[in-house]
Amino acid sequence: MNEQPKIKIAEELRKKGIKATPQRISIYKKITEGCGHVTAEEIYEKIKNEVPSLSLSTVYRTLKQFEDKGMIFSLTSSGEYGVTIFDTNPHPHHHFICKICNNIIDIPGESIKIETRKNIPGKGETFSVVIRGVCDNCSKKKKN
Repeated sequence: MNEQPKIKIAEELRKKGIKATPQRISIYKKITEGCGHVTAEEIYEKIKNEVPSLSLSTVYRTLKQFEDKGMIFSLTSSGEYGVTIFDTNPHPHHHFICKICNNIIDIPGESIKIETRKNIPGKGETFSVVIRGVCDNCSKKKKN
């Protein structure tokens, strides 16, 4: 990895209050390369050769830390039971998950309005809607 991006990533992590270890820098670099919706296992497989000291548990802990700092978002896959998908888009948005192909499609945050937030029994900080159904591609395939 080029030294310049490492320095920028290290600065970004420190601004969020995260210690900039080589493992965290590599994980953050990978998720900011436009990975989209990925599992911890996929991230691990992509960078394990770059960082020999990396373990899958380190990837999980780091992703949890990034999520706690609002850098990424997680949701549960509809495909494999209990698989956590990490969304590298930190901006407010929602998701449509196809129950046939398991494709996850981002929906802009402003396109869904939730008026029931006043009924939440506490102080909500963020919200995300997950809609599960059949995507247009799978619907077209079913018709043919």
